[in-house]
Amino acid sequence: LRRAAAEEVTARVRAGGPRIEWFRRTICPDEALVQTLLVAAGRFRLVDDDLRYCDFAGSRDGHPRMLGLGDLEAIVASGKPLARKLDLAAAPGLLDALDERTLPGSASAWHRDPVFASHPAV
Repeated sequence: LRRAAAEEVTARVRAGGPRIEWFRRTICPDEALVQTLLVAAGRFRLVDDDLRYCDFAGSRDGHPRMLGLGDLEAIVASGKPLARKLDLAAAPGLLDALDERTLPGSASAWHRDPVFASHPAV
């Protein structure tokens, strides 16, 4: 967020009111509070794009499906800098393939760091 937007959200939360009280009683206020307050302010240009590639094809539970090597072209073609959900145990070469397609010649292997290796789905 830009400083003006962050200051707007902070001021509105500190001021309280019915909208803030409603969010205090919700399960996941962080998923909508900021956007709601900025839209209500009426002075910010918001873009409806979370910059993540997700594929909900065949989803019956509202969750995106796991992506694999077969999704490489679609992920790259999306132009999105992030993708959700990757199962590194099922598709161990996916991150290497993405690095090669988006960072040609890169020796990047950040995803082989033990911190990431302990998480099967990134």
